[in-house]
Amino acid sequence: MDFIIDSNICTASTLPGRFYTDPHVYNTLLERTLAPSWQLLPLDVKEGQSIPTTLLPGSVDEPIIISRDQGNYHCFSNVCTHRAAILLTETCEDRSIRCRYHGRRFKKDGTFLSMPNFTGACDFPSERENLPKLTHANLGPLQFVSLEPKISFQEWAAPLFSELSSFDWSKLPSAPQRNISYTVNAHWALYCDNYLEGLHVPFVHPSLNRAIRLGSYETKVFPWGTLQTAESSPRDREHIGGKAAYYFWLYPNLMLNIYPWGLSVNRVLPLSIRKTRVEFHEYIINEDLRDHGAGGDLDTVEMEDEEVVELVQKGIGSRLYKRGRFSPQHEKGVHAFHQLLADDLTPTI
Repeated sequence: MDFIIDSNICTASTLPGRFYTDPHVYNTLLERTLAPSWQLLPLDVKEGQSIPTTLLPGSVDEPIIISRDQGNYHCFSNVCTHRAAILLTETCEDRSIRCRYHGRRFKKDGTFLSMPNFTGACDFPSERENLPKLTHANLGPLQFVSLEPKISFQEWAAPLFSELSSFDWSKLPSAPQRNISYTVNAHWALYCDNYLEGLHVPFVHPSLNRAIRLGSYETKVFPWGTLQTAESSPRDREHIGGKAAYYFWLYPNLMLNIYPWGLSVNRVLPLSIRKTRVEFHEYIINEDLRDHGAGGDLDTVEMEDEEVVELVQKGIGSRLYKRGRFSPQHEKGVHAFHQLLADDLTPTI
């Protein structure tokens, strides 16, 4: 199966329907696309804490720990280097991390400390006793990690810095004030496809369509992400430099939506080839603006998106559907996404 996407959007076709229905393709994406990617951990890690979590629950179920010690963040494996027992099952505030199975102890940065009853073991301890570390970065209170990043965090997150340089990430609350999740009966990439274009807005989102000037809708494409913007409706006095919102997408599964009231984060978590969990985390700077403008009715917009994405999931397996075409004006983001996915799958699928 040819997953090559023409770089010219005017002549390109979308990924074929099989991309979304083939279990082998799905599993390959988990390992090649999601496992090495940068992922946001929506955690509030206080000084002295070590918090166990999972990188991508339901798909890349890698158990990890993120800790904070003397102001520094550390992220490392939650699997003991002795016999692979899980180290922490709940938040720990002890000065070290101790394995409950055989007593091996680690510092709060994952470095090996001690192990009882190992007298006579050659070349012990060595570097292999330390807990493997993940690459870590932060943006204000937002914590990002990667098992094996293909690119640096600065390169991956470049659109956030170049397109919204005035946004002060340090003003965000230390933890999201509102968390909600939805289960969507569709492939995770179909949910991202839908997010990455504004072509459907007048047909699917009546309230959002009233909050923006659709004719001003613009998509900018970057090597590892996109930015969608539209001017706010003349009726809406709350905006960011005239824009109703800034919709950032970072490859492969993260959306950061900047509104006049603050930040809404969408984490798209694959659960199976036909099921996805979407987590919404809201970091509210100005509560008085929360219910206004393009970011004022997010729950309704989500329900509308889910309905159409699930309709696509039902249709994508049709024996009569092959590949679609891109709108050069409105589907630049989808085109960019498909190119990145195709690159991850080529040449062995």
